[in-house]
Amino acid sequence: ERKYVLVFALAGSIDLLLSLLILLPLVQNFEERITVEGIESGPGFSVVGKIVGRGGNYLRYISDLSRSKVFLKGKGSNFQEDQDCPLHLHIMCRSSEDMAKAKELCTALLDTVRKQYEDWKFVCSFLDSFGVVHVFPPVVVAPSRVPTIAGLDHI
Repeated sequence: ERKYVLVFALAGSIDLLLSLLILLPLVQNFEERITVEGIESGPGFSVVGKIVGRGGNYLRYISDLSRSKVFLKGKGSNFQEDQDCPLHLHIMCRSSEDMAKAKELCTALLDTVRKQYEDWKFVCSFLDSFGVVHVFPPVVVAPSRVPTIAGLDHI
């Protein structure tokens, strides 16, 4: 649904009043949520930390690249008002093109974190099979298997 603002303009001299009707679309806001599924925090693995990045670098980078605002909200996040919702990325922007770019980058980030989570679970189960007590299991990933997000690997 598009909304319009009516603007009247006066043209010509004082004797001649022309009203010019111009329909200007109002600025549209796009919002979308991407739920964080299949990833859980555990000892040595912080989902919030992995998604946000050190000092918020990952979400800030996505926001800058896609000209949007991206927040991590829901259970376990720092947003108190949405603690009853599942953990999700909340994207806000002004155009559908920006939304598409933000969704693409957020999905890539979540895929990377999901892969890191699977690797972490594998290491934990491996240590469990030998009866090794692990509080903060080391996650050792071969250099060729280091998960990256396009554009985020330099951070």
